Amino acid sequence: RWHGDLNYANIIWSPFEVTAIDWRPDFAGVVEWGDQRYDHAKLIAGCTIDWGRAQRGDLRPAQLNGHAEYFREHLSQHDHGTEVIAALAMINSAPLHAPPFDEVLVQRGAERLGELL
Repeated sequence: RWHGDLNYANIIWSPFEVTAIDWRPDFAGVVEWGDQRYDHAKLIAGCTIDWGRAQRGDLRPAQLNGHAEYFREHLSQHDHGTEVIAALAMINSAPLHAPPFDEVLVQRGAERLGELL
């Protein structure tokens, strides 16, 4: 099974384990499968924008270190399509956030799509 909304706010890091929280119970009623590339893309998007900082008004680009650096380095090698999905995920989530974060998501997502396509 895949998470459905895998982002850094839904991961609890401890010295002994990594736990994902807030799982989607299904995908349009389907429980047998999810979308691995979408989960990976959400983590990549989280490496582009530090969502927690941005929601507090700090809109600087994410600083890759620790866990984010690992995911960005390893998951971005998954495939080109996953990178495109990550850029689209930023744009898609923009309406869920207040200004100016919504505009930053659209801008960074569109810039990334321009680089990829």
